[in-house]
Amino acid sequence: MMQTEDDSYSRVLRIMELCGQVRSRRAGNLLASLLSAFFTTNSWLGVFLFSFLAEGLPTDLRILVFIFGLGGLTLNLKFLNTLLRQGRIKRILQIFKKLEDQNFTFYGTEVREEFEKMNKSAFKSILYFMNGYPAFIVCKCAVVSLIGPNLDLPHPCWTFLDFKEWFVTNFIWQTVTLCFVMFHGSISYSFFYLTINNTAAHMRVLSIMLTVGRVTIREAIQRHILILRLVREINELFCWQLVQELGFYSIQGAYIGFALIKLFKSHGGLETAIVDIYVMCLYMFFAYFYCTCGHKIGVEGDKLFESIYDCNWSERSIQDRKSLALMLCMAGREVKLAYKNLMTFNNQRFSGIINASYSYLSLLFNMDI
Repeated sequence: MMQTEDDSYSRVLRIMELCGQVRSRRAGNLLASLLSAFFTTNSWLGVFLFSFLAEGLPTDLRILVFIFGLGGLTLNLKFLNTLLRQGRIKRILQIFKKLEDQNFTFYGTEVREEFEKMNKSAFKSILYFMNGYPAFIVCKCAVVSLIGPNLDLPHPCWTFLDFKEWFVTNFIWQTVTLCFVMFHGSISYSFFYLTINNTAAHMRVLSIMLTVGRVTIREAIQRHILILRLVREINELFCWQLVQELGFYSIQGAYIGFALIKLFKSHGGLETAIVDIYVMCLYMFFAYFYCTCGHKIGVEGDKLFESIYDCNWSERSIQDRKSLALMLCMAGREVKLAYKNLMTFNNQRFSGIINASYSYLSLLFNMDI
């Protein structure tokens, strides 16, 4: 069925509207990212260590908790082994270097300062993250140790430990996970935070050059296609299915393990276990909610692909074609937003934005603009 001219514009506006809605939820995205990173690593290593440290647990339950923790650690190690064994990290570094080199060969030396400033900002953020996490561990252990044992309410912590046991258990738990978090987290955080900044600089400088006439719309579209092609390859190389298993499915087992622990403890019981299961369901709801957002963007991208493909472009004015191309180039800035969603373990949203952008920019490049 032939699409009308307005369909393409409406699809573009719809995608930009959906991306705007996602942008307005950045606080929620950040919360989901922190929950994913914190609960996944901490829960599994915590369960694993707790099977040895906890006193008074029934033998059968101790074995069950040990199995839960061992399973979670196995998934983490499986993810890292896949990246290292298949040489994916090396290829990701090569792609990143290619993006970095092309910044200067295409845009010229006058924008070098812009990219260097972005990279300094990225490294500074990584430095704050690396140095701030140990301080956060100590503060968290102290606060939880003071508050946890004194709460007479269902609480997602072990309320049967006194202050000393709380602090020692948490400190050992957090210190052991620190090395793992730094190794596991710094890989993705360093790669993608730096690439976020370089991609953002790409988009901003390209928009300025397009506005002042330094490049044509066709050249701008060609640049976006190249960037998105490399970004899409990074997305495919990083084996996000394993990350999704790690952050989405395995978390259920960790919460079930905590619920079972409390169910058999004197200060836990059925009520506390129910609360923990409720928290798990709430977390799963948020994860599903974000996946749905990404799915909507992907669907709209597919519809946009169809409407652009079916339009009779030969009968449209040159100005209309350039206007639509410019709108799509501006929409390419949402690549930065897609990067920011990587740490939510949400492959569907990220892939939806990247693939939709790549599809319609490729089509535009093949037009006679």
